[in-house]
Amino acid sequence: MNINPFDPDLQALQVHLKTLPKVIERKVMLSSLFRSIHEKMNQGLFYEDILDFVFMSLDKIIPYDRIGIALIEEEGKQIRLSWVRSKLKISTLKKDYSASMKNSSLQKLLSSGQPRIINNLEAYLIQNPDSISTKLALEDGINSSLTCPLIFDGRPLGVIFFSSAKISTYDESHIDLFSEIASGLALIVEQGLHKKTRELLNSKEKFFRNTIHDLNNPLMVIKLTLDMVARKKWFQDLGEESKNAFTILKRNCEAMINLTTDLTYAEQHKVAEKPLKFVKHPLKKLLNEILLDSEVMAKKKDIKVRLISGNDIPAIITMDPGKIKEAVENLVSNAIKYSQEKTRILIKVSKKTLEPILCLAVTDEGQGIPESEIPKLFTEFGTTTVRPTANEPSCGLGLLNVKRIIHAHHGDVFVRSKNGAGSSFGFWIPFDHASTSH
Repeated sequence: MNINPFDPDLQALQVHLKTLPKVIERKVMLSSLFRSIHEKMNQGLFYEDILDFVFMSLDKIIPYDRIGIALIEEEGKQIRLSWVRSKLKISTLKKDYSASMKNSSLQKLLSSGQPRIINNLEAYLIQNPDSISTKLALEDGINSSLTCPLIFDGRPLGVIFFSSAKISTYDESHIDLFSEIASGLALIVEQGLHKKTRELLNSKEKFFRNTIHDLNNPLMVIKLTLDMVARKKWFQDLGEESKNAFTILKRNCEAMINLTTDLTYAEQHKVAEKPLKFVKHPLKKLLNEILLDSEVMAKKKDIKVRLISGNDIPAIITMDPGKIKEAVENLVSNAIKYSQEKTRILIKVSKKTLEPILCLAVTDEGQGIPESEIPKLFTEFGTTTVRPTANEPSCGLGLLNVKRIIHAHHGDVFVRSKNGAGSSFGFWIPFDHASTSH
């Protein structure tokens, strides 16, 4: 059999065989490096320390003068350089440098999932004069780069930059190896992010516990002082208005203490909230307390609050009175926020005909809500385009809290609204016939 030594396929095979030992050597070294990385991860090292180890170890396998990892933040809107190590002095393109992802080349790279080689950054800048990161890289002495997407479990985390001070450092033969490295580092980054999240949560829990403790102490002092004042002889000589103000203050102080107690319970037991405490409670007494507190809340905007209750409503109802009060006052507070000054709010309580169901609705003369936005209500952080009339803060959690309380009472919530013509928010809960005698 005659073999043509000038056959292109044969020549390509010879070139491949010559480079094969080096490729195998790199693969073995990379496999050994990943084993070392796995051991360090099991030792609980911070992911930055592991990445530092990778930076010191990879130069035996691949060419680079700098390695940087940039992670996607703010729901994909920004990308931030979260870690960078360099053999060259870093003057400009430093850690925490961030840029917008909108219409950027990195956004296209992540969408394609394919690595990118730029072997002459100066020439690239001429073609892309708006690339600030390229300008900064050139100022730091970088002249070529290979960028790989960091993808974990199909989800893009960011990118890893391999950069060199020399022009034309990278070619297509590097891509498979660099992509393999990027794939391994994506796991390190993902675990590092999880660890940071856990540390942040632990820090927030500690702050939460301390805050609750710090709140509870002055509240207890206020309560004890109010109790002491109520026992003084001169307290009985006060006018009715002063006594009502004192009663409102004392009741709300006790409500705050109960809230801090509930929050402490929730934190200690790692649950969303403390279980409700159902008791038989006078309904009209609770409604009168709600009215007094609502009038105080509405006074700043000179809003009149009126309570209307049907004659057939139950005298006693089994419920968690503190939570029902919280639910109603959330609805009233929302009505006040979104109402103009000198308007009216109506709290209407009624019994459903022929059924043991109590209905309560809070109706305002406010701005109303666009029909398309009503589904956002009673959801977590469910805010609409309608804004409070006096720039009051609103996080969208109040209505969700109402929904949770009412569902715990085996009832449901409702809303009726017309844009520009006010809203009516309310709920219904069942009650027991046996505990409703007047």
